[in-house]
Amino acid sequence: GDIYFVTRINALYHISVYGTIIIITAKSSQEVSNEVLKLRCLLAQVLIKSSV
Repeated sequence: GDIYFVTRINALYHISVYGTIIIITAKSSQEVSNEVLKLRCLLAQVLIKSSV
């Protein structure tokens, strides 16, 4: 699974996906959830393209 780290400084979220660390800034947890969904969609597309 994905690992979520929340730091107190500037509401910085570190999201670990497939061994890579993606850092995004967001104002609320809802925005973070939306970004995670977008990232997962992008990753799925990349994985599909690379496997073909």
